[in-house]
Amino acid sequence: MTARFRRRYGPWALVTGASAGIGAEFARQLAGRGLDLVLVARREERLRALAEELGAAHGVRTLPLPLDLRRPDLAEAVKDGLGGREVGLLVSNAARFEPGRLLDRNLADELAGLDLHCRAPLVLAWSLGRPMVERGRGGMVLVSSTVARYGGYRMVGYAAAKAWTLSLALGLAAELERVDVQALLPGMTRTEGLERLMDLERVPYRPMEPSDVVRASLVGLGRRTVVVPGLKNRVTMRALTAVPRSLRDRLLGRAMAFRDESGAG
Repeated sequence: MTARFRRRYGPWALVTGASAGIGAEFARQLAGRGLDLVLVARREERLRALAEELGAAHGVRTLPLPLDLRRPDLAEAVKDGLGGREVGLLVSNAARFEPGRLLDRNLADELAGLDLHCRAPLVLAWSLGRPMVERGRGGMVLVSSTVARYGGYRMVGYAAAKAWTLSLALGLAAELERVDVQALLPGMTRTEGLERLMDLERVPYRPMEPSDVVRASLVGLGRRTVVVPGLKNRVTMRALTAVPRSLRDRLLGRAMAFRDESGAG
C-alpha cells in the first residue's frame, strides 16, 4: 500500500499549516506512507523540529519552508522554495480565526483571513495542479470545515471562507482529470488552537483527535470528494442543516464554548 500511495501521490507532499494540529498530523501520517515532505508555516523553529522528527522516524526527506501564505507573491515564493521538487500531493490546511461578532471585528483582520483561507488555496491549487495534470496523477486535500454547510456562530468570515474552500474543491474535482481532489470537513478537533479559544470541558461532545481526522482523510483520498470524519460530526451536520435557523443558532451558541466574549482567550 505504501509503495502504491507513493507512486500515486509522491514523491513530495506539500502541507500548509504544518507546524501544529491537523497539519502536523498530516505530515506524520504521510511520512509514514513514504512521502517526502515540504512543510509550510510561519513558525520556522517548529517546522525544523518536525522535519528532524520525521526524517529520523521514517527516513524521508523534508524541506521546512517558512512562509506567510498571505503574501501577494505566494506563487513565486513557493516555486522558488520548491527548487524544482515534484509535488504530487497538496494538503492545504493552514487556518486561523479569532471568534467574535463580525461587526465587532477588525476589517483588516477579516480581509487577511480571506487571503489565508481563500486566496492561498487557489494559488497553490493553480500552481501545483498544472504539473499534476501533465503527469496524469496526484492529489489535493483542501481542508474546509463542517461550518461551511450552515454558517458559523461568531465566526462569520471564517465559515464563509470555508464554504468557498468547499466549493473550490468540488469544482476542481470535476475539472482535474486523474487528480484526486478532496474537501475535508473536520468538525471540532482537539488542537492547541481550539484549546486556546474554547473551554473543551463545556463542549457538548468530545472533540475528535487530529490523528483520527487525518486517517479518515487519507482513507477517503481518491474514493470520496467530500470527507466528514466521525459519525457524530456527520450526524450533527445533517441535523443542523435540517432544523430551522433560529434553533440552529441557539444550539451553536451553546456548543461554541468560547473562553470569553471576544474569543481571544
